[in-house]
Formats: sequence, C-alpha cells, structure tokens
Amino acid sequence: MVEFLRHALPFHVAQELDPNSGKEDFCTTFRQLVRAFLMTDIHARQVGLQSSGAAVAVCLVQPLVRSHFASLLQMLEIVA
Repeated sequence: MVEFLRHALPFHVAQELDPNSGKEDFCTTFRQLVRAFLMTDIHARQVGLQSSGAAVAVCLVQPLVRSHFASLLQMLEIVA
C-alpha cells in the first residue's frame, strides 16, 4: 500500500490542483484535496489493495492576502 500511495496520491493531488487541467472547477482547495484522496482510495481498491486507505495529514501553505498580512502584523504588535 505504501508504494502505491507514494505514487498515486501525489498524482491525484497534482491532477486536482492543476489550473491547466481544462476542468472548469470552482471548488475550494480543501474540496479538491478531498477528491484527490478519494480517487486514490478508489484506485487502490481497483488494484486489490484493501488493507488500509490514504488517510494522512496535510499542511497547505497559501500566500496571505496583503490586507490579511497587515491585520496579522497589527495583532502581533498588540500581543508583543
């Protein structure tokens, strides 16, 4: 299962998050990641892997919008 996930999960995540995929998809990044994990689980079952699934933790780093960054700096100044 580990070897399968090592290749299948990054493939499905990249496929979901690719802005040039041709899909007209306006889902949130969270929903796209959920779909990538679901597709990985589905394909694992199709090849006969049924002992476990693709449940892992994900840390998604996204750029802050300038106004959010300014608010964050203000909050940090108040705390400091």
